[in-house]
Amino acid sequence: RILSGVFAPIEENRKIITKILGDPKVCEFFFTPSLLLGRKGNEEEESINKNIIEEAFLSWYFAEEREQVREEIQVRIQKILSPVEAKFATHADKAKQKTLKKLKERNEKREKFDTQLRNHHAQLQETELIIKSKANQAHNQSQKHHFNKRTEREQNG
Repeated sequence: RILSGVFAPIEENRKIITKILGDPKVCEFFFTPSLLLGRKGNEEEESINKNIIEEAFLSWYFAEEREQVREEIQVRIQKILSPVEAKFATHADKAKQKTLKKLKERNEKREKFDTQLRNHHAQLQETELIIKSKANQAHNQSQKHHFNKRTEREQNG
């Protein structure tokens, strides 16, 4: 429907489709499928159900006697699509590589941040232990000092 309804009415597109189809009989029935129903042209197509016209064309096109024509059309289509598919694959691969590169960079940044966070946490724990140790020493010295003062007062009187 898209080829015949959207692209075919434009003359340049019609030429390209004709080149791809290659076979004059296939082109005739493709562009004017109502001929398969014994109608004369596009004017009469409007009075006929589009589904009936499409079914008639598809039945005619996929008949066994047109197998060779279909294969030739498929070869022409494949020749046209091969460079397009290759270009698409190249672009898709580049996009994938770019995505993988960004993902790798993001993971490296995350790893670096996690490493820095672990290092800072370790330094913080170390500093906390040093502070606790100094606080314990100061507390012990204070208690010793108070004990010595009390002992001195008791001895002096």
